[in-house]
Amino acid sequence: MKKNNPLRILLGLVSFLVIVWAIAFQHLFGAVSRLPQEIMKDQALQAFGKVPLYFIKNEGQQPEEVDYYLNAKHGAAYFSATETTMVFARQEASKTSVKKSLLNANENAALVSGEELPGKVNYFLGNDNSSWVKDVPTYASMRYENVYDGIDLVHRGGDGEALEYDFIVHPHADYRQIIMGY
Repeated sequence: MKKNNPLRILLGLVSFLVIVWAIAFQHLFGAVSRLPQEIMKDQALQAFGKVPLYFIKNEGQQPEEVDYYLNAKHGAAYFSATETTMVFARQEASKTSVKKSLLNANENAALVSGEELPGKVNYFLGNDNSSWVKDVPTYASMRYENVYDGIDLVHRGGDGEALEYDFIVHPHADYRQIIMGY
């Protein structure tokens, strides 16, 4: 029978404590390091739902007939002088769209951007950086002037995810020009 060497016992004990300490450290600090990440993810998801709507200027990243568009939590909207198309998608496989048209409206209505917001949008599609669209401005609202004679159309984000629009009827303009079709 071998004699127990005190140095060997000490090394064995230290090795055992290091292994126990490493397991405890990983368990304790691993759980702690995941906890803030999970909290941050939840906070980010909640905050995303509170981000106000913003309008993105089309600089070639959408079809030519789209002047502005917006992306929201459950869909998107695309704007031209005489049409607004809203696409609702809770899941990619099930999309529903609604198109609002201004009948007999001025297709060449002047487009005026509202307040520019601090955020910019970038589109990096593919490997060819010449086709990338960078630093696209975003706006709090947009206005089509004279969609009808003396009548402007303003789109803006309302409370939360609400998309709102107003017709601004200038003095002596006839509001009865406004005819909407869906």
